[in-house]
Amino acid sequence: MHAERIEVPSPGSELGVLTERHTQMLEEDIKKQPETWLWTHRRWKHSKN
Repeated sequence: MHAERIEVPSPGSELGVLTERHTQMLEEDIKKQPETWLWTHRRWKHSKN
């Protein structure tokens, strides 16, 4: 297991900044190692192309 700290947005930042960063990091991990992801959510099954 690997833990990585996500920088906390400064007060006054737009809403959803932290969630967006978390989602980006999750997508990167899934693309690097798709075999470790449980494919139960359709969002990740198809590319956006």
